[in-house]
Amino acid sequence: MEYKLNDNLSKEELMNLGFTNRNKPFLYFHKTLNTKSYFDTITLNITIDLDNKEFYIIVLDEAYLQPYLPFYNDRSIYFYNDNKTIYNQEVLNIVKENFDKEMNTLVENGIFKKKDKVKTL
Repeated sequence: MEYKLNDNLSKEELMNLGFTNRNKPFLYFHKTLNTKSYFDTITLNITIDLDNKEFYIIVLDEAYLQPYLPFYNDRSIYFYNDNKTIYNQEVLNIVKENFDKEMNTLVENGIFKKKDKVKTL
C-alpha cells in the first residue's frame, strides 16, 4: 500500500497523535511493531516535514540499526552459513500485521490517505 500525506495537517494535530518535534522542523513518530521477543525489536519510524509536505516511513531492526529487510522483500531468503534463516517468519508476520494496524490508525486520524496504485500492463 502506498500513502499520501494529508495536505491540511497542523503541528498541533500531529503532536496530539504522538508525534514529537525534538529535531525541528521535523515531526517524528516511533512505535514498536513486535512484542514477542525483546531481541527482535522492530520499529515503525515516520518523519514528516510539514513545510515541504514530505514524509519518510521506515521499518527498522533496532538490534542491527538498519532497515528490517524481510519487511521490504519477504520473498528473499536470508541465510547464515549454517543454512539457518536469519529472520523469524512469526516475527515478520507480526510486524506486517502491526504495521498495517498502525498505518490504518494514522489514515483514520487523517494524517495519511491511501493512494490507489496505477495498474500497468
